[in-house]
Amino acid sequence: LCRSWSISRWNRDDADNRRVDTYFVGMDACGRMVRDALIWIKTEIDPTLTFRRSCREGICGSCAMNIGGINTLACIYGMDEVKGDVKIYPLPHTPVVKDLIPDLTHFYAQHASIMPWLDRKSTRLNSSHVVISYAVFCLKKKT
Repeated sequence: LCRSWSISRWNRDDADNRRVDTYFVGMDACGRMVRDALIWIKTEIDPTLTFRRSCREGICGSCAMNIGGINTLACIYGMDEVKGDVKIYPLPHTPVVKDLIPDLTHFYAQHASIMPWLDRKSTRLNSSHVVISYAVFCLKKKT
């Protein structure tokens, strides 16, 4: 089974070059997730295709894009969830750096301003401190 993939392309260095390129991908040639097909396209057809990928687990959010009209993560969005031809665009609410890569400068500034992390008063641990991971804490809490 071969599917048509329409992918938004744009390069900041050539501002007038906004376009949609179409690729044909055999679904048996790659994995089950949209991310797998994008990697296959980049490896086998067009090495200039640019997108972010990192954790492959839906945790980091680096592969966020608009797939079939839905803002989602390519690493956890199955190809079977996309009906008909696959259409992929960068996130609609962010400026684009290149192809499917959004400019996250504003996001990172907002992230830093709310400081969503734990901040210890002291950087020195004494013998009474026990460093424990969140997963271990949850397991101990259940027992």
